[in-house]
Amino acid sequence: MMKLSISIHGGFCASREAYLRLRGIFADFQRFADQYDELQPQKWLLPEGVDLSRVVAKMKFCRREQVKLLSDPAHDIENLLTVAERDIENLNDWERGNLVQFRRILTHFSGFIVDPVLIDLYEDTLGNAVHQWKQTLETANTQGREAAFAQQIPILECVFEMRRQIAEEPARRMNKKISEACLDYLNPNTHYGDVEAVFEALKDKHRHMFAGMQKQDAITPRPLPLPPIAADKQLAFFETIIQSFLEAAGWHEAALAHGDIEIKTSTTQTGFCWGHGRNITLAVGVDENNFLDGLAYTMHECGHLLYLLEMNRLPKDIQGQPVAQFNGFGIHEFAAMFFEQAGLRRRFFEIMSPTIQEALGVSGAEWSAENLYRLANRPNLENTEWETSEQVLMPNMAWRIEAERKILD
Repeated sequence: MMKLSISIHGGFCASREAYLRLRGIFADFQRFADQYDELQPQKWLLPEGVDLSRVVAKMKFCRREQVKLLSDPAHDIENLLTVAERDIENLNDWERGNLVQFRRILTHFSGFIVDPVLIDLYEDTLGNAVHQWKQTLETANTQGREAAFAQQIPILECVFEMRRQIAEEPARRMNKKISEACLDYLNPNTHYGDVEAVFEALKDKHRHMFAGMQKQDAITPRPLPLPPIAADKQLAFFETIIQSFLEAAGWHEAALAHGDIEIKTSTTQTGFCWGHGRNITLAVGVDENNFLDGLAYTMHECGHLLYLLEMNRLPKDIQGQPVAQFNGFGIHEFAAMFFEQAGLRRRFFEIMSPTIQEALGVSGAEWSAENLYRLANRPNLENTEWETSEQVLMPNMAWRIEAERKILD
């Protein structure tokens, strides 16, 4: 195939042509990214014991096609980027952001470009991790958490080793440590210095907050516990909440059909929401003995859902381009946490308590707005387990981040 080259010495017209060529290449790249994101929930939702290999093979295909686009000598992407970046100030804001994303993608995919064998390593490792993670959930239920964690250690070792190999080349190009390159991949332009500053600011606040929680717990009557609620009743109610959010945001049935948008719902132990703007899978967690956890999961996943849907309202000219995708996992999670936190407020339960009682067919003091609010917001101070206690969540996260940095570097 003939190599299409644009001279680096050309003027603005050459830069514009380079950008437009890149735009076409990365539109194809994004189509495979969308297919990949549609496959991810399928892998997560496969029942225990079902072979993952067919889904994993399709995901490998998408990755290989993306790498082919980036490494094809006929595209000469490095040269196109150099030419386009020279006149980046002449691009509009969306185009400028798009060009930055082109460079980021090339950098973070460079490990696969240098050694395509890493594609198989990546997908096989993650596929095995999903299968083994499901097994550890059963181990936790039957043998306890310590046994489950011991079972996870070899999984984690494989994941970290795989992640290190893939990030080695991007880290070299970025002149950063491997852990910094991994952080940038997940959350663009975020540095560990930013993370450290947050935890440093929280050190004293956490101690004072914990003391305040203990004092408040001692003087506040305990809320009434809720009885078990059948899973099918909970799920029907959670689906009503999801539908209400969609309609409130303008995503009624006709709007979804007009945008050719498909939303699939399911259930898992913890819940998730994944896909791309036009194909989204939302799974909620349902526990007969913990209605409020399921409600929080649903609120959280609705935040993810609405964030993904908003990408369909971006300017038509940039839809299907890298700049029109979610800007890091931190922003994605922030959108979800916004809705989850809204669902913990007293006003939320004042509005929702009558609806909850009617939908679930329940009544009594335990279902009052005040009791639901106190149940949802009262931490369990008797629980000091490192992996489950809210009291040690912040030091737990700080320790995990530092541990991951040391392992990766």
